[in-house]
This record gives sequence, C-alpha cells and structure tokens, in this order.
Amino acid sequence: HSLWVEKAWQRSPLEIAWNSNGVELCFYPDKVKPLPILGGTSYRHTVHLTCGDRASDVAGHQVEFVVDPSHVCKSGALGLLTPPDERGEAGPDFPGFERGLKAALECGRLSRLSTADREDGPPAPLQDESRQAREYFGLQHYGDWPMPWGAYGGKRRMYADNEYDVAYAYFQGYARYADWRFMEIAKHSAIHMTDVDWISTTGDMRFHGYYEKAENHGHARSDSGELGHYWTDGYWMLYFLHGDIWAKESAEGVSNFLLNLFQEEDEEKKRRAWAAAERNLGWPIVALMGTYESTGNNRAIECVEQIAAYIHKFTSDPDREIEKETGTKEHPIVWWRTAMEDGCKPFMLGIVMEGLERYHRATGNEAAARSIVNLARFLIDKMWLPHQATFVYEWNAYNRKHRFQRPHTLIPLFVRGLGYAYELTGKEEFREISEKAFHGCLWTLYDPEAGGKSIAQMGRSLNGYVAMLKKWLEQDRNRYCLSIPPSTGESFEWDSGIRALLESSEVALVEGRPQYEGDALVSEGENFVAARFVRPVATDSGEVELTITLNPGSTSWLNQRCYIHLCDEVHNRSCVSLITFYKGIHLRVYDANRRLIEVPEGSIDGWKEGEPHRVKATWNAPGEAVLYIDGKEVDRKRLDRSIGGKFTRLHIGHKPGNWRTLGKVEVHKLRFASK
Repeated sequence: HSLWVEKAWQRSPLEIAWNSNGVELCFYPDKVKPLPILGGTSYRHTVHLTCGDRASDVAGHQVEFVVDPSHVCKSGALGLLTPPDERGEAGPDFPGFERGLKAALECGRLSRLSTADREDGPPAPLQDESRQAREYFGLQHYGDWPMPWGAYGGKRRMYADNEYDVAYAYFQGYARYADWRFMEIAKHSAIHMTDVDWISTTGDMRFHGYYEKAENHGHARSDSGELGHYWTDGYWMLYFLHGDIWAKESAEGVSNFLLNLFQEEDEEKKRRAWAAAERNLGWPIVALMGTYESTGNNRAIECVEQIAAYIHKFTSDPDREIEKETGTKEHPIVWWRTAMEDGCKPFMLGIVMEGLERYHRATGNEAAARSIVNLARFLIDKMWLPHQATFVYEWNAYNRKHRFQRPHTLIPLFVRGLGYAYELTGKEEFREISEKAFHGCLWTLYDPEAGGKSIAQMGRSLNGYVAMLKKWLEQDRNRYCLSIPPSTGESFEWDSGIRALLESSEVALVEGRPQYEGDALVSEGENFVAARFVRPVATDSGEVELTITLNPGSTSWLNQRCYIHLCDEVHNRSCVSLITFYKGIHLRVYDANRRLIEVPEGSIDGWKEGEPHRVKATWNAPGEAVLYIDGKEVDRKRLDRSIGGKFTRLHIGHKPGNWRTLGKVEVHKLRFASK
C-alpha cells in the first residue's frame, strides 16, 4: 500500500506517522502553533491511497495531459487567444511578445523576496520549488502571491489575494504553450482563491486589503470584498480543466453575491459605485461575464446589461453626471477618481473595456460598443504620450507623485480596449496608437515588478489584444493580395529555341551579342540576350524549361549566375527570375509592386562543370510555383497572390544585377497563359 499527499511540504504543516498498527495522517498537528483563521475560510489536502502489489510504483505520480495549443486557443474556451507561431519558417509575427510573455510566466517565483533592507533575488525555476523563497509556501499561503515589502501601506509581508486573477493568466499560458508548469501554477492559484479568498459563509470574495488589514492569511484580512476586486475566470477554468466542484461553487457564489448587489434596476447604486472608481463597475462586469460565458446564466447577462446602460449614460456626457448627480442632502454622492474626469486611471478603464467588450461580443449591445469608443477616445485625446509611447498614470492626478508617473507596465490592461475600439469603428487612429503602445510596453514583461499581480495584469488582456493584432495582420495580408490585379498580358508559347525566337517577330533584341554552340546560348561577357516582347505577355501562369551547362573554371564561392529573367519595365516588377548563388538555385517570383512572393529552391551542390542539367519551372499565381531539376521535383511553394502586370522584357543568360550564366543555356519551352 502507498500514501501520497499532494504538495505535502509546500502546504505544511502536516504529519504522517506509522507503526505496526497502520498509518496516521494529521493535517494540522497539535504540536504546531494554532492556525489563525477567519470564518468562511477552508483548507484542503489531496490524498492518494494506493493498494496492491504495485502501489509503490505509482505513488507520487500524477497524470499530466498535453493539449494542442492551436485547437484550444481557436476553441475560445479559455478566452480570446491565439496559439504561438514560433514553429513557422519565418518565426513569430511578434517575437517580442512571445518571448516576453513566456519570460513573465517563467519568472513568477523568486529565489528571495525583498524586505526592508534587501532586494528581490533572481527568479527560480518553476519546477524546482525547493529553490523558491519560503514565503510562497505553507498551508495558508501556497497558491497566493507575496507582494513587494511595504506594499499597500503595510510594514510587513502581505499577499495579493491573486489580484487580477493570476490563475486566469497561467491557465491561458498553459493553453498557448502546453507547458505543464504553467498548469500547476494556475491550478494551485485557483485552489487558493477557492479555499482562502472566497468567503463561503457570505459568497463574498476577500481582497488584498490595506495598512493593518493588508492580507497575511491570518487575522489581518479584509472583512469583506471590494467592488474593484472580483473575478471568476480562474475559478471556472479550474472547474472545467480539473473538475473542481468547490471552484464552481466559488464562481457561482461570487456571481450571486454581485447579482444581489446590482440586480435591482437601481441606477443610483451603480452611480455611487462608479463615483469612487471606474473599476468598481468594471470588475463586476468581468466576473459576471466569466460566469455567463461558462454557464449561459441569463441573470448574469441581464445584470450586465443594466450596468452597461449606466456606463453608456455616463460616458456619453461625464460632465453632466458630475455636475448634476450629487445625491441628496442626507446621502450626497461624492465624486472621486472616476472615469473621464480628474483622477481617471487608464488601467481601471481597461477593466471596464474588457468587461464591455466581452458583453458586446456576446450580445452585440450597441450601448456597450459606444461606451468602449468613448473611453478609448478619452484615452487617446487626454492621456496618450506619443513620444514616450505610453499614457499618464492618472488624469490630473490628486497625489503629487502620481502626476509624474508614465508607466508602461499597465498598458497590457487597457491596450486591448483600444484595439477593440478599432474593431468597432475601423478608425486607424485606434489601431495605430494601440500598436505603438503594445510594442512600447513589451520590455516590462521581462520584469513583473509586483510578482503574480503583475503577471496577471500582463496576461489576462494582452493575449486578447494579440489575437486581434494577428487578425488585423492577416486581414492586411489578404487585402494586399487582393489588391494585385491579374496580369493584363497575352498568352505566349515558344518551343523552337533561342536563335529562332530572336529571328521571329515575337521579340526584339535590345542588348547583347548572343553567340551559340549548337542550340545553346553561350552566356559570358557580352554574349547574352536582353530582348523585349513585341506584345506584352501574361505573367500569372507560366512554364520555362532549360538545359544549363556551367563553364569549366567558372565556379566561385559566391557563384552568382542568372539563367532566365522575365519582368515588366522595371527589372523586379511582375518578375520571374531563375538564378544561382552560393550552392542554391532559386526561382524568384515578384508581384507588380516589386515585392517578392515566394522562392522555390534547390541545390546545385552536386553539379559538375561541363555537365548538362535540365531545369523546369512552372507557376500559377495565385496557386503554386514548382521547381524541377533533371526530371525531379525539388521544391514547391505557395503563391498567395497574382504576379500581375505583364512581361515586357526577356533576359536569357543575363540579369538580375548584370549577372551572366557563365555557361550554356538552351531554352526548350516558354509558355505563358492568360487567365
């Protein structure tokens, strides 16, 4: 028989004792100091008991499942995600993001945490918990994230209570990278939220607190939740990925708590919440949308509709709300740091915009769309600092130190909202500024200064923005491909050799003094062909077939050679060129804007001077280009657009940069078909 307790030392204290009568497992031994605990808190241990002859073989082992990032991301089950594209030939479209996000996720645990008189130590490997700072561990703390020393006014160690939903960021990291280390971090962060942060007796959810209530998981804890700190995504992912019924209970409990607060059609309650900080309505929307997306709970979406309606009213005329809505003599409304007014913070607007975006994607609600655009407009008009590629921390800040802060670290929370404003309006300004801000903030991913909290800020929304960014990139590529019109040239076919072609009425020689050996052009010095087609020729579908024989003693390390070159009036416009350099033979295909489309490639490493080789190239654009050597296909590449334009020039044994074949070229076939 075997007994295994998951994360035993990480979630200590516990005690295992055994004797001839059996094994005793004590989850909280009498000999340790009493456990400080507030009502509504729970703790768990997962115990594996294995019986049978092979019990010792399986003890301590767990099942690790691997997902296909492409499938999971495209499913939308874990949010708006796009799979990493590191495996592509060209590498990732946004390498700074891919490397930075992975670096942020990997440096979540430090080897030493800061104190009043020392700085943080370097990151420790996620998989080696023995090298991580002790403050991450213990029954009360495991799965939560220590804050920097002195955070939130405390003069001791305090914890973030998984602020910004760290579990959500790591679950998404697992979805993108299929890295089990990220799954483990996400799982235990979500378990901590479920057991320790959620108040099971009320349905509320504790937050990190301030000053003497700064979270220590003992008696220094917030008495209740705070409107600016609610989320459910991490709970739901723990339930769906691990079947954790208590996580489901917590998600439903938080949602019901918020529904009871906001379900009534009481605009005044929403106004008072908004007056203190814009995120006080943003986080409830995010939390309720997490539940709606997971369960289809109609009460959740109806409640969000009411909250979104008030936000639309406010963002349509913020000054009116501030001036006119002052409450009553007995219960005045005190406007403080709120949206689009003094004290407005972009990162709080980001939470609001994320919630409204998710609501709009689910329902198409026009009021939500207009609110997102109003908020994005304010961010750009009032808070954008173009030369620094960032935003002011707080509009007309109240605290002096805040007036000078221009953090790039918070951009990941709200750049997605700017991106969605572009999707809603098509106005390039939103896209251009969001892209500049996105690239301007990537350096911060390498230094999550507040630990798990910073990682959650970076991960929860930036993935969604990159999904939009990749969609725009693909749309731009598609638009560009469609912008190249088909070729306007005529069909042309010739199979009677170079000499007969130059003597025909189809082409006119304009440069070169071609010399021949039999039917082959000898290309060296002034012996080449630069001719013009009498009638412009079609480019998009073609075939050329040649025999090439390299001159003895002509091979150099650079080995620049050109065999045939077809183009429009400019040498690399609407062009197909068969060349060699180094040890490769390349079929280069250009469009009407002189942009290279693709290049099928082969090797001439085994070619011997004086030895003939048959080379054929075919292409159909859009479609494929194929290169054959001595009757065998050596490469095939996709052509994603028309070549366009027309072939007006024909070079044999000549071009692109005044190259020659330095050998003999015999042309067997030229075929160009109009479509």
